[in-house]
Amino acid sequence: MLRAIIADDDIGAADDLRDILKTDPRIISIEVVTSFESLAKQLFLSSANVVFLDVEMGDEQNAIQAILPILADTKVEVIPYTGNSSYASDGYDVRAVDFIQKPASERRVHRAITRVVERLYQKIDLNSLKKETTIMFRTKDSYRCVPFQDISFIETSKTSGVLFHLSDNIIIQSTEELSELIPRLLLYPSMMRTHRSYVVNLEQIDSASRGDKSIVLRFRGLRGKDAIVSEKYVLEFRKRFHVR
Repeated sequence: MLRAIIADDDIGAADDLRDILKTDPRIISIEVVTSFESLAKQLFLSSANVVFLDVEMGDEQNAIQAILPILADTKVEVIPYTGNSSYASDGYDVRAVDFIQKPASERRVHRAITRVVERLYQKIDLNSLKKETTIMFRTKDSYRCVPFQDISFIETSKTSGVLFHLSDNIIIQSTEELSELIPRLLLYPSMMRTHRSYVVNLEQIDSASRGDKSIVLRFRGLRGKDAIVSEKYVLEFRKRFHVR
């Protein structure tokens, strides 16, 4: 999903960061550069999504200021990465979504990647929504990537967290909040929020039964697992799905 560049002339620190990035399945390639010139060239030649930039790299007093002129022609996200926390405020110049202080921790690096992914989703043009075919989300031990078409519905509860109900009766528990997942889920045209606790795939609905103020949804291939359309979402749901 993400192509990363590490810009750091401290080889040991760059190797440590690369080792952490390799543990995240959202990173599909990693390039390491050790000079500003190499970074500028790599940005021009590659399709990188994110740069982990050592603010004190090489002879540059502040690599963020030096890189600003070429960032205007790219869509890359920059994460300031340095041992000097006083440079954190310079991240505002590149609208950095996070700042990592050396030595990097897995928690901070993974958090930065999550924020980059969220930023990139926000940039997606609405005309390209149908191109999105999968969603990636955190689980207890790793990350999962699931095709949208395999999802029947998603629900959240106080005891179980967020549960993905798949069309083959498999249930996957995510450690993300539903509010974090909503922007990504709604990238798929048939996904719709129907309740504060439910997001459903309209293509997987088998039947919809009217209640007093809500609608009960049942899904193809799933037994004993229902979702609800609350009164708030009934009008929109009726526009998008014919209630029999």
